[in-house]
Amino acid sequence: MQFSPERFEEFCGRLQIDTKERGRVPFKWLGTQRYFVNEISAALAADIHTFVVLKGRQIGISTISLA
Repeated sequence: MQFSPERFEEFCGRLQIDTKERGRVPFKWLGTQRYFVNEISAALAADIHTFVVLKGRQIGISTISLA
């Protein structure tokens, strides 16, 4: 089975995110998250399955990784 970024984006569109300020809100993509998913997709297509991620704060990588 191959990873499909399009299907993953569709899946994420149905997610709800718990926030401290506004409670539960619909998931909205950040550019950093799209880049991350596209890089993971390219690596999987190249048969790479181990990932080490150095990430900054507040860029949504933890959220998209948990999805």
